[in-house]
Amino acid sequence: MMKVNFFYIILNISILFAFVAPLAAQSPLTGERLRSEGEMPTAMKKALADKKERFFQKFAEQGQIVYGSELNTYLETILNHLLINEPELREKITLLVVKSPVVQAVAYHEQKTIFVYTGLLAQVSNEAELAFILSHEVAHIALEHEVAWRKWNYNKHDLIDMPFFVRERETEADNIGFTRFFKNSKYALPAAVSVFNVLQYGHLPFDNIPFDRDFLQSDAYSFPAKYFPVNTNPIDNRDDYLDTLCTHPNIAKRRENIRQQCSETDHDIRQSFVQDSALFVKMQHLCRVECLNYYLVNHHFAEAFYNAYLLYRLQMYPEDSLAWKNVMSISLYGLNLHKENGSLNDILPEVSSVEGEMHPFVHLIKSMSRQELNVLAVRELWKRHQESPEQHEIREMLEDAAKMLIGYHHLTWDKFCDYPLGTLIDSIDMPKNDPTQSLPLEKPKQGNKYERIEKTNNTLLKVKPSSKFKLVNYMLADLKQDTGFVAFFIKMQRTIPDEYTLQAVEQVNSKTLSKKVPKKNRINLPTLGEEPVLFFPPRYIYKKYNAKRSVWRERVGKRMVQNVITAGAKQLHISHTQIDPDKIHLMTTEQYNNYAQVAEWMCYLQTKVMDIKPYFVPDMDALAPDVKYVVTNAIFVQRERTVSYIKWTYLFTTAIYLPMLPVNIALLCFERHSLQSIFSVFNIQTGKLEKAWLYGTDETYSTASRLHAFVYDCLYDLKKGDRK
Repeated sequence: MMKVNFFYIILNISILFAFVAPLAAQSPLTGERLRSEGEMPTAMKKALADKKERFFQKFAEQGQIVYGSELNTYLETILNHLLINEPELREKITLLVVKSPVVQAVAYHEQKTIFVYTGLLAQVSNEAELAFILSHEVAHIALEHEVAWRKWNYNKHDLIDMPFFVRERETEADNIGFTRFFKNSKYALPAAVSVFNVLQYGHLPFDNIPFDRDFLQSDAYSFPAKYFPVNTNPIDNRDDYLDTLCTHPNIAKRRENIRQQCSETDHDIRQSFVQDSALFVKMQHLCRVECLNYYLVNHHFAEAFYNAYLLYRLQMYPEDSLAWKNVMSISLYGLNLHKENGSLNDILPEVSSVEGEMHPFVHLIKSMSRQELNVLAVRELWKRHQESPEQHEIREMLEDAAKMLIGYHHLTWDKFCDYPLGTLIDSIDMPKNDPTQSLPLEKPKQGNKYERIEKTNNTLLKVKPSSKFKLVNYMLADLKQDTGFVAFFIKMQRTIPDEYTLQAVEQVNSKTLSKKVPKKNRINLPTLGEEPVLFFPPRYIYKKYNAKRSVWRERVGKRMVQNVITAGAKQLHISHTQIDPDKIHLMTTEQYNNYAQVAEWMCYLQTKVMDIKPYFVPDMDALAPDVKYVVTNAIFVQRERTVSYIKWTYLFTTAIYLPMLPVNIALLCFERHSLQSIFSVFNIQTGKLEKAWLYGTDETYSTASRLHAFVYDCLYDLKKGDRK
């Protein structure tokens, strides 16, 4: 198992390809996914063409926006019912879907656009609740409210200084949205009150049912009681919190305000579903699938597991039961890798902060050892492989987890007991012909020494309980009775030493070639430069205390890196295709879908654990035909403050030697930065990380020149092989 450098952990912050994107092919999750269809809306094209519209730019670059889908049509039909008496206003509004589990909707006044997050549809109870949320956002557009985040930086001091009308506008949007739009529709008025429960508890999973301890156990073993909490963390139900630092009034105020306005008595003519309720169920199903995919892509495996567990146990969508089980198995595989890598705390929420019935599961994962979690992942992946052997992604994850178990933890076949946990040795009734029986003292009558050894090697000896055994040694007792699993495990156990040998030989040959062959006659090592590559848009993160300037620096730095990559590729004659994120508005819908798909795939592979097996491989044909490799570059630059002792050093040297004054002033005025960068090459056909370069510096004054040199060196190595 490859250990990941510290730079990987830091630079995952800079990878903002972290949002769900459409998939063209089937995956272990499900084949039914949201895809943009038709022509890109004019408002979206206009906003993307305007480089100042960072809100649209961010979503589009991450492949997060969906337009023209059946979900968009469903939401637009709700808008039509709300604005049936105001056709002019309806004609101006564009509705876009944002793939994110956040329970939210945002109105963008300047472009007359409403963004509806899939997390909102995944949590609402009916169509009427969704209609009130849309009424609220339409009111923002009708009242020409400017979005607060465009004017204010969300830190403590800005929020305190923010005028009270920011929260008052939210109350105004509630009032106007209810009286002008929602009240004049056919939707049931009580939904305007109940929707605030969605806003209050939307951060929780889809439901809240107890986690069955036996779900991940079997007759062969059970987890100790200490692996589970004594008491489950309660759900915080306070809705009257102090809202001084909030952009919205607290839930209690908003709920009570709408409750007072619900004075209508003609509830009989009002409905919770104006459209077919079955259509709402279908749309909610799509949104929940997207939420699960978001969790997997961003390595939020605990959230993915528990939400899939809910859908499986409640049998909400019985036809997708296998998909929910796949999500749970993939999540355990991901949790296992992060635990091995030491980054589990980065992706798993704090046990004390988890509310509701998800708490026992998080507590269990935290309590398990690395070996136990590894075996658990192997167990669940084997079950999924048995149910759907045609899914090669599950097979690859199973083999990877088994290799880790055998090669890294050295838990070979003879380390696993054939009898359940708690079995006493005295209670085992050994048959007379059992090969584990001690040989008789007298000389055997049949066969010589070598024949007897060969016979013993071809027979799997039963492993009896031992006082040295721990829980992990009993976790495969039931699967050891499965002949298919036995054959798989033994095959993996025999394959791993051969793989280690081949790797060692390859390393020796590489060193021999580089040392013994003269430079002018040196044969280049196998490289990726001869194959066509796709340069994905680089990610440049500049961290500084002034947020507005940081945005500008990110834009300039990103363009700088992209220019360096373009110039270096041309100079080295690398056959390449480069995606320009500033030209997304010129893409066709098919190209945009494929662009978003690759962004999702790369985010899954690059976050935290670099050698994780993908659960899907994107379709690159429409985006870049004949491309075999995808190259990415992520940069993290942080401006460092000049600490006090350095300032005193400058002052002291100036006092001793006055001519140093101009130099010290320049050193104090110039910005000092720390730089971390990663350059990665992924094989689009296998989903593997073929190569990765890491670079990092401490405080430096010449970030740009160092970055230029690093990127060019990576391109040189990519084309002509590692420099020796």
